[in-house]
Amino acid sequence: MFHNDHEIKLNIDHAILKPKRLLDKAIMDTVQQHFDSMAELRAINRVRMQHNVVSLSDICSVNGTSLDTTFLSRSPFSGSRNDFIWLVKHHVSSSDYTTWSKAMEFVFSGPNQTLTTPLGDWIVETDQEWLSEWDWFLSVDREFLYFQTSDTAWYRYIRRGRSHRAYLHQSTQLPAAPVADTWDAFSIILESCSRPRTFRTPPQNIIALAGITLIAPLIPWITDHLDSSTSIDTLFQDILQGKAVAVCDCSYFEQYATAAATWTLSSADGVEWIEGSGIVPGVTSELNSY
Repeated sequence: MFHNDHEIKLNIDHAILKPKRLLDKAIMDTVQQHFDSMAELRAINRVRMQHNVVSLSDICSVNGTSLDTTFLSRSPFSGSRNDFIWLVKHHVSSSDYTTWSKAMEFVFSGPNQTLTTPLGDWIVETDQEWLSEWDWFLSVDREFLYFQTSDTAWYRYIRRGRSHRAYLHQSTQLPAAPVADTWDAFSIILESCSRPRTFRTPPQNIIALAGITLIAPLIPWITDHLDSSTSIDTLFQDILQGKAVAVCDCSYFEQYATAAATWTLSSADGVEWIEGSGIVPGVTSELNSY
């Protein structure tokens, strides 16, 4: 009222949460495609806040393919996946954890709790972000493993013999950070499985199939589960020529007590194909064929 009466206007810029990896998504944006119940969504959000996580990259394995099963524990995550300050925490019940686990089955629906479309490379705007966001680094020649405990405390581990992966448990504290102002062959690099770091703006609403990048459909749930043959070039030609074959079906999915749909798009000879499926959104009670 005071601002109104005295014609005072306040313009506050709100921070924008950006994806950390290519193809990264907010957890709740992904979950809401599978749940229409506000009670279930609130339960999932309570557990999410309990774990201090925001996006899929926060709960994924480092290679971006599968769920870090630590987040299926019925206790708060003890580590940190971001530097946000979480001011509000809610009481989390046993049923909340059960709903969260159910949600993870939808999100990581591939074999062994994997994503149907793995996350891509880490998005880094500047080299210095590696130092502020990461703790473990590997020298270019792989001889040394470095651990950063603070801005000034660094420890070095020496490689064990001729091993490509093992390092001695004993460490040496370094008098200064082993990082040059410019990143070259004498500096250190970070390794995340086989994915190199990249500096690019993340593409929006895309999917990758058979090595080809496609624009994602406007109806996201129809590609919750997505697969294709190793090549789809002939399929594209048949689509352009009007020879491709499309089949779809919808039925009751007893495992989740709701409706599910599936579809297949095939080349005329049936060799190349794309297939997808998903849980039909809506009120569960209305999607029961019984």
